[in-house]
Amino acid sequence: EVENQYCAVCPRDVMITMGNEIIEATMSRRARYFEYQPYRKLVYEYWNADPRVGWTTAPKPSMKDGMYREDFWEWPLEKRHAKMHSFEF
Repeated sequence: EVENQYCAVCPRDVMITMGNEIIEATMSRRARYFEYQPYRKLVYEYWNADPRVGWTTAPKPSMKDGMYREDFWEWPLEKRHAKMHSFEF
C-alpha cells in the first residue's frame, strides 16, 4: 500500500511495449523524474537477451525552475483545471 500515486509501482506510467519495442517515457514532474530506474535492469535483460528487441527512451527534461510555475499548487482547483485545458501549466 502506498499513500499516493507517485511512486514506481505503475510501470505503465513510465514505459509501454509495442511489438518487440520497449518505449520509455519521461516524467515531467520533478518528484517522478527517476521512476524509470527500478525497471532499467529488467529492460537491459530483455534488450541484451534478444537482438530483435528495440529500446527507445525519450529525452529527459532539464527540470529547470523556468519550466515550472512554482505557485501552481496554490491556485484554486478551478484555475488549475482552466490552465491545464489551455496548456498553461
